[in-house]
Amino acid sequence: MTEYGATDPAEDMDDEAVVRSLFGDLPSFTLGAISALAGAVLTGFYSDTLWVWIAVAAVTLVRFATMASFLKRAGRGSLDTRYWRQVYAIVGTAHVLVLGCWALSIFWSADSQFSELMSFAICVGYLVGVQGRNFSSEIIVRLQLIAAAVPMVLALMVKGSLAYAALALFFLLFVLSILRTSQRMNETFSAAVSAARANKKLAETDLLTGLPNRAAMRFIIEEATADRGMPFALHFVDLDRFKHINDSLGHAAGDRMLIEVSRRFTAVAGDRAVVSRFAGDEFVILHRGVGTLAEAEAFAARLIESLATPIELGGIAVVIDCCVGTALYPRDGADAAILTQRADTALFAAKRIGKGHHSAFSTQMAEMEEERLSLETDLRAALARGELGLAFQPMLAPDGTIVTCEALARWTIPGKGAVSPAKFLPVAEEAGLMTLLTDHVFALACETAASWPGNVGVAVNLSPGQLHRIDLVDMVERVCRKAGLPLSRLEIEITEESTVNFDGCVLESLMRLKALGIRLSLDDFGTGYSNLGRIGRLPIDKIKIDRSFVTQIEMDERQHALLKGAIGFIASLGLDIVVEGVETVGQLEMLHREKAVTAIQGFVYGFPLPAQGIAALLAKAEGRTGRNDLEPRLRASTSADARSR
Repeated sequence: MTEYGATDPAEDMDDEAVVRSLFGDLPSFTLGAISALAGAVLTGFYSDTLWVWIAVAAVTLVRFATMASFLKRAGRGSLDTRYWRQVYAIVGTAHVLVLGCWALSIFWSADSQFSELMSFAICVGYLVGVQGRNFSSEIIVRLQLIAAAVPMVLALMVKGSLAYAALALFFLLFVLSILRTSQRMNETFSAAVSAARANKKLAETDLLTGLPNRAAMRFIIEEATADRGMPFALHFVDLDRFKHINDSLGHAAGDRMLIEVSRRFTAVAGDRAVVSRFAGDEFVILHRGVGTLAEAEAFAARLIESLATPIELGGIAVVIDCCVGTALYPRDGADAAILTQRADTALFAAKRIGKGHHSAFSTQMAEMEEERLSLETDLRAALARGELGLAFQPMLAPDGTIVTCEALARWTIPGKGAVSPAKFLPVAEEAGLMTLLTDHVFALACETAASWPGNVGVAVNLSPGQLHRIDLVDMVERVCRKAGLPLSRLEIEITEESTVNFDGCVLESLMRLKALGIRLSLDDFGTGYSNLGRIGRLPIDKIKIDRSFVTQIEMDERQHALLKGAIGFIASLGLDIVVEGVETVGQLEMLHREKAVTAIQGFVYGFPLPAQGIAALLAKAEGRTGRNDLEPRLRASTSADARSR
């Protein structure tokens, strides 16, 4: 019910849109008000009713004052729509009532046809304007029409003439037609506002989960920061391994998982937090009234814990983890964009720690992020200019013959020095630069290796993301052909971690590469992702046993036994075996006793060399003995920087 005692359809619409339409179009109102005031002044002089135009002038000034006040408040943002509807209804109704009474007073006391015609014509014009200005509120249209029409009908009736009575009847029919027209206009307006509201809701709602989407959440965060009052925590949540589950079980299962995750997060959030699906498997949660980091961390822990119970997906119980990054308002930022970015930075730090972790933003994270962005900028420029170089680390057969040299990316920033691959390769992956880097490394490695002795191969690493390239085989063929390197001398290394997400397309690409005569090698074997059944089905020629198997074999019998077991298993598959990370002569001698080992790689033979250095080494070995062999160098340890790959 409205304050006027009747149901107003506008209450079901956007109240602010209604109020703005009522107070809108100030120029047309000004023109009408001035016309009415001028008419009242003229009739006042002609009919000696000066009090009438004074009353019209007074109510017109009040009307102008309320409209000016509304426009000033509306420019500041939020509005008390209920208050302003009441103000408009009271002042607007009083305005048209005074105009109607003006006509009544003219017809009652004056004997001037000009004054009668002037007052009645202006009032009729106002009646038409009432529906044009107030169609968004049917209640206000009715109030104002009644307030103006009743004294106007009385004005015609007081003349006591049949002609005037007939005119009053026709006038009533005219008023009824205005009521009907205004009703239809109101229905059209209501439908338009409802459609706009529905479209706005669709635009701001994630259709799958029913949660606010990215656009809506950005607005919610902006409103919260604009308040400059209540503190809150902003949590950025990312699901771990969702893509793997989505790809393995299908998108329908992935959708059901997102719906269930949304339900659990919403249950944790309660009334104090707003949960949104920001993008894909990312959620952003605004937790109101949080003033301490301990409270924010407790909430993040509950979010992580809510996913501990398996989710049933088509008869399969699936457990999914999440990482949470948190930023506090106003501690970590007073601007919505900065706060969101810092929560995302904290999430990135949590993901680096591992699955199911939470991190809160710190200034140290900001410094690290600035450093990472600076590194990304420099890397983009270096790739565009082709400034990245290569170092090559040889792999030697037990008899000392160099069989393959592994190409390792190297980057030196002028004025800043060398950057570890362990630092710039993750940045390249995150920034989407790995394709450019891979193409550059492949081209440079093949071009360099083409001048080596024909029995020495070159090995190039492929990151997990690059295995999914649809142009992978074409790129490799094109690069080798341009460099003049036989495909049989190329070896592609893939990490054991990358085999976790193998799909049909990746396996097909590997099979095509193998069919071309390219050798495939599995790197970093034993680093925690081993799936022996899967490895047995891969089209690989060689397995490189990770350095972690080697470091303690001289003083730990169990480690030695573990290494021997790994060698025996790989040998049973009929694959070549490379042991990497060999640093001491003692380790080398122990490996020489393992007859299944086909090659050894490590700093015991020296550090990786640049292109000119490896070419000189190969030429020297070839010239001295008739074959490219090396004696082990007595080097028991190396710097951590030299170990970086």
